[in-house]
Amino acid sequence: MIVIKVPKEIRNYKEPVALGLTARNLVCLVLALVIGVRTYMAVCPIVKQDIAEWICVIPSLPFLIYGFFTWKEKPIEYYIKIWFKFHFGYKRIRKINTLNFWEELENEADKEALKSTKKRKVK
Repeated sequence: MIVIKVPKEIRNYKEPVALGLTARNLVCLVLALVIGVRTYMAVCPIVKQDIAEWICVIPSLPFLIYGFFTWKEKPIEYYIKIWFKFHFGYKRIRKINTLNFWEELENEADKEALKSTKKRKVK
């Protein structure tokens, strides 16, 4: 059977939909922009313009992180899933049973000593 090796770069290729962004990037960017603009419009009459600009970044930041963050070629939901499993899926109390080699040797030596004293008493 003939095997053709495919380079890793080809497997990781994601086709851009528009403006060099993948569909995931584009959808998350549009959602972040919509939420940011709406937040800006709601907050601008209440506070100064420069503070309103910073405030509108806060609600749009999770969408940007979700759309653009990858680490070791894995998306953010992979790490969120691991975090939830670690904090909520596993028991907190873990009992660790260790075997102390020296204690085992001492116990065996004590048992042998008891056997030898019993044999002496029997004779």
